[in-house]
Amino acid sequence: MDTVDLESQSSKGHDHFAVGQVTIRLPLELRPLPLLAILLGFVPWALPLLLLSDALLERSALSLFALGVLALTSVVNEFVLKPFFDEPRPEASACRDAHGKLLPGMPSGHVLTCQSLLAFFFILNLREHIAIVALVLVLLMPAMPWARWYNGDHSCKQVVVSVIVGTVLGAAYYLVYGIMFPEMPDPAAHHALHALLSSMSAVSRS
Repeated sequence: MDTVDLESQSSKGHDHFAVGQVTIRLPLELRPLPLLAILLGFVPWALPLLLLSDALLERSALSLFALGVLALTSVVNEFVLKPFFDEPRPEASACRDAHGKLLPGMPSGHVLTCQSLLAFFFILNLREHIAIVALVLVLLMPAMPWARWYNGDHSCKQVVVSVIVGTVLGAAYYLVYGIMFPEMPDPAAHHALHALLSSMSAVSRS
């Protein structure tokens, strides 16, 4: 299914609405790929809860830092980047304001937050020579851009730009983390990483 097909569905009177900036179309398609795209769209909403729980239960400074990364990235995206680019979402998206106008879609908040976090943990694990975890993180990177494009909530250009910007932000966050916690033992990073990977793998198995 591509954006043209989704726009065709909307023009034929298919009901569609947005939940958490994720477009849901009725009747709901029960094929694996459409369902996966929708489920992945809700991952960024679960991440803060997982990281906060880990920070409180395990006293993980890294989980708390990652939570700050998500918050800062979201604020910068909504109040700086989206107004700057001022590019609407595709017509197939149900993410609109009260007047029916398409909401800004450049960059994708879903992609930007996930990519910045994945890039941050990727560099962290590269430094510690944990190759298998670094590889898993790289393999997870295309999931959110694909989901947002496939579901018609963002264009291909929007998700590609989001990946690039998110990767740069992730590298910057890694540098900030190194300055803030120069003596932090790196095994503590596995708590926050476990929370991230658990949410992604749970959605993938659905």
